[in-house]
Amino acid sequence: KVQGWKMCSKMGFVVGLRGMSVVMSEITGQPFKLLRAGGLGLLNVLIKVAKTVAPGKQELYPAWQGMQYMRDMMEGRAKIDRYDNDRYPGIRWTSVRDLLSEHQAGQG
Repeated sequence: KVQGWKMCSKMGFVVGLRGMSVVMSEITGQPFKLLRAGGLGLLNVLIKVAKTVAPGKQELYPAWQGMQYMRDMMEGRAKIDRYDNDRYPGIRWTSVRDLLSEHQAGQG
């Protein structure tokens, strides 16, 4: 079992932040580690400040909306417990390792 990976029903693997740092370290040969910039409480405060200072009413995606998305992902608000991957038999699902490897190869 790879550290930082969780098994998800039928879908395969779901990778967290620690798992992504492990994968990137393996792909690049360079150590990747997490940098804690603050917790969810601080992010909530920053979202409120950003909404007040720069509401972005004319923008399609104001900055604070991206911050909310990150917060929601970190809190698990969008987690899907059951997947119906058999519904799409012609699709080949891309692993996090494959996606990051392709991206890294394109950076060279």
